[in-house]
Amino acid sequence: MPETELHLLAKQIILDNNSIQVPYRGMLDYCDPIAEVGYNELIPDATITIGGRPFYIEVVVTNPIDVLKFAKYKADHARVMVIDLQEEDRDLEYEALADIVLKRSSNKYMLDYDEHHRIVPDSEDGSGLGWILAGIAAGVLLLLTFGKKKSVKRYQPKRRYR
Repeated sequence: MPETELHLLAKQIILDNNSIQVPYRGMLDYCDPIAEVGYNELIPDATITIGGRPFYIEVVVTNPIDVLKFAKYKADHARVMVIDLQEEDRDLEYEALADIVLKRSSNKYMLDYDEHHRIVPDSEDGSGLGWILAGIAAGVLLLLTFGKKKSVKRYQPKRRYR
């Protein structure tokens, strides 16, 4: 099946190389790439090591990550990158697919475990983006809480003297 070939070739590309474009983090070097090794009752398509920590890669060609797999990754707050190849030509040459798998970022996203399941930047890279956003939010909250208060004229009923 062409989808299986594309999936297998994408995993082989990850195993044959040592750097990959990661969303919000840029091009990162990795080591110890392995494919289809069990983790937490799961079998990620590839596992690489970045910064001494495991980093899991799921390659999606026909079957997206299901709810059970997502929940297991979420339980460990695992660093998981999804490479989406659903829209790619099934007859790509090795070099063209390597460029898509390793260098393109528009077809990749990190699994995010917040309650809304939004794709957000991973601030573990030390860029400080998360701290900057938190600081801005805290500043706005402090300004709203302790900022200059407007004087409010309250209605006071007129007193009647008898």
